[in-house]
Amino acid sequence: MQKPPLRYPIEVKSGSSVVKIYRTKRSDGRVIFQVKWYLGGRCSKQFADFQTAKEFAKQKADSLRSQTSTNILTTRQHTEYVEAKRLCGIESLVNVVKECLKAREMTGDQTILAAKEFANTIKPYTSAPTPEVLKAFIGAKQNAGIKIKTTYKNTFVLFAEAFGKFKFDSLKTSQLQYWLDQFNHPATRNTHRRRIVTLFRWSRKNGYLPKAAQTEAEDTERAKEPPYNIGIIDAETFKDCINKISDHPHYVSALALATFCGLRRSEVHGQDWKDIHLDRNLLRVTVAKSGTAQNRLVPICDRAAFYLQQHRVKSGPVCDNLAIDRIRDICITAGIELPNNCFRHSFISYRVAQTGDVAGTSLEAGNSPAIIHKHYRELVTKEQAAEWFSV
Repeated sequence: MQKPPLRYPIEVKSGSSVVKIYRTKRSDGRVIFQVKWYLGGRCSKQFADFQTAKEFAKQKADSLRSQTSTNILTTRQHTEYVEAKRLCGIESLVNVVKECLKAREMTGDQTILAAKEFANTIKPYTSAPTPEVLKAFIGAKQNAGIKIKTTYKNTFVLFAEAFGKFKFDSLKTSQLQYWLDQFNHPATRNTHRRRIVTLFRWSRKNGYLPKAAQTEAEDTERAKEPPYNIGIIDAETFKDCINKISDHPHYVSALALATFCGLRRSEVHGQDWKDIHLDRNLLRVTVAKSGTAQNRLVPICDRAAFYLQQHRVKSGPVCDNLAIDRIRDICITAGIELPNNCFRHSFISYRVAQTGDVAGTSLEAGNSPAIIHKHYRELVTKEQAAEWFSV
């Protein structure tokens, strides 16, 4: 009786190991037999006749069975393997283990924490043009009642000129550093840096930059500032200034506010007569510097009242917004040497010497006691203070 034809592929088994034989007819009419098996991937070998292929398949199946028997998993190992495969899904178990080991090598025992922090950096955020972010920041500060016209806006005009064409989240530390380096004076550069760091932190908090990431602005370098030297003038120099400015009576009140009351340049320029109460020898700073008390009260000494009374009006600005600059120009042109910001610096120094009250002077000047202690103590004597407040 004739044997039925063989049905391919033919399986050759040895225990649980299986090797298959495939019959393939090539384009030139020849018949080949392919033996295929798995060992870390698909393997195969071709033979010209079936018998040779079968013998090889039997040997390979026995070999595979032998290898399997020496690597039999325990029940616990098998359970762990099955669960690991389930957790990995379609991912290669070996690749997953390699990635985990590499991550642990890079982060020590903080792998999960590092992963969480990285996840925070790639959360969705709004990629907006720089002018849009600046506008949003200014609006938020103004809505919060923070006056920024003379602070942030000065920086932001220059910042917008440099980066207005860029997306805000595309700005890099190197670009910001190059921009900051254009400011030659260390203090000016640090002031601009401080403001853009605040801007970048606000942007991160409000969805314009990735969360929980060090901002590009924070990585810029802070300039080293020279020691802060307080420049003051003595009573004789002050008297020369008064005599010179008497020829320009519309500036006398501004000079009195700067030298006898210690108002800052911007505060002098923003002062309104309605907030000057000569009957009580007291004034309220109309436009206090951002970050200081908004209802700061300053005593008016007798000599300040004398000069202010001569030019008193019911209400309106005490002076124009360049008065202090004009006063300095007039005096310097006349040969009077005036260090930068010497009017306010002199007031604080002489006031501390006159009263011995650092805390009280700090309230009047809108400074912190720490700044007073650091820069103004023991610069002048009580006798020199008496001369100053009698000019």
